[in-house]
Amino acid sequence: MNKYDEEVRNAVSALKNRKNGVETVYTDTPILFTASQMKSYTPPQYLEMRKLARSSEAAYMPSEWLFVKQAQFMKYFIDDYNYQGGFSRFYPTYGDMNTEQLRGYFSWRTKVRQEKIEKTAPGFVFVYIFELINRIGWRKPADGYGILCDFCSRYAAVDPAIRLDAYLPRWKKDFIIYYGLDTALIENKNETETEAAVIKLTECGVTDREIFDCLNLLSSHKLTKSPVYAKTPDDVINVVTRVYRAAEVCFGGKGAAASMFGSIVTSVYSMFSSAVFYADKWHRDVTVTVSGIERFECDGGMWKHTVFMPSSTKLKVLGAVMKNIDAEMREKTGCKRKLSHIQTAGFFEDTVRNTVRDYYEEKARAARPVIKIDVSVLDSIRETAMITQQRLTVEEEYDEPEPQQTPQTDTDFPLDENEMQVLKALLSGENPDGLCRKNGLMLSVVCDAINEKLFELFNDNVIEFFDYPVIIEDYGEELKKMLEVD
Repeated sequence: MNKYDEEVRNAVSALKNRKNGVETVYTDTPILFTASQMKSYTPPQYLEMRKLARSSEAAYMPSEWLFVKQAQFMKYFIDDYNYQGGFSRFYPTYGDMNTEQLRGYFSWRTKVRQEKIEKTAPGFVFVYIFELINRIGWRKPADGYGILCDFCSRYAAVDPAIRLDAYLPRWKKDFIIYYGLDTALIENKNETETEAAVIKLTECGVTDREIFDCLNLLSSHKLTKSPVYAKTPDDVINVVTRVYRAAEVCFGGKGAAASMFGSIVTSVYSMFSSAVFYADKWHRDVTVTVSGIERFECDGGMWKHTVFMPSSTKLKVLGAVMKNIDAEMREKTGCKRKLSHIQTAGFFEDTVRNTVRDYYEEKARAARPVIKIDVSVLDSIRETAMITQQRLTVEEEYDEPEPQQTPQTDTDFPLDENEMQVLKALLSGENPDGLCRKNGLMLSVVCDAINEKLFELFNDNVIEFFDYPVIIEDYGEELKKMLEVD
């Protein structure tokens, strides 16, 4: 112990005894420090910290190791020194500071930890951030991340000229990944519009409107400027979404957006790049998924980063597909302003053409008048029919019996004209659906009536339904002979 340290310790001990009521005998003592001594006094911790740099272990370790070792030694240290100088370095560390600068830094850090954020030398700010990155000043990762974000936000308010934005987004993201925090904390403000759109397309539950907006943003041909979109935006959104979902299946299902618009690239990754950082122990093996197109992997202490890289060639294909959709829809809607097609891969050519055609056919069918049957009156109709049938049966009992003949001609058949035409069409292999719609009838209702009226002749139904009405094979030839149908 040197002379100054001994005198300081004695003075502190005397002060404590006085506060505790211990009787102190005052004697003549020399002045502890002269003015020059006070100015040159340096706490011994700084000397001990510098000794770490001269240790045998430090000779074989990188400078990042020494920084963390010294930071751990000084992690609880406080100082109170009025430093008026500056300090600025690339990748600043304690080793770059002289004693006065060291005292200035730790005195400033003491105030920071007391919630007193004051403007200081830029090098001090980065050294403090490097300490936080290397687990100095916190125990739980969530606390450390909170301290980092709070300090950077508050310091930027007192010193707007400092350039933290160039480094901080990546360091904060690496902090979350490396220390296993919730990836929801990651701020994606530095993503490009292209990356944001592709990420959106990989999410579950994305709506048709969101799909269209993303594709329109990625495409060089903006369908929102099409006259078809101006008149019928819902039609355009529906068609574009159908084409995209068909392409999604072709390219590998949900989450295939990245391969449709770019490439997935994996490369070696350095945690906390451009910062002074040392991993003092091997990180456990882990895979951290940030989004559908980005993830981090640690294997044996080696980090890899997988991310989406947009492809200008693939985005041009998207522009061509969107233009062809526009051209097809203009053609279908009779738009005067035509567009020429751009040749694309056969899959997209067929998908666009078929999707547009099918969509407008569905729309036309939906616009046709719907025939509604009031089911509530069916019971009364059946009851009336039964009464009529009973009356006819009573009358027949008093009529002279007539010889029964098997119907051989059209006029003998108990079918009306419409029912006869439907039956003949089915026997000829034709589609009677158009005939029924022309006459305002439902095909299924007409077929039920035919079965009911011919049941007494064949004791069975002559028409059965699958996806479409057909004549039962056992009665086809007999009906053809009876109606003289080829």
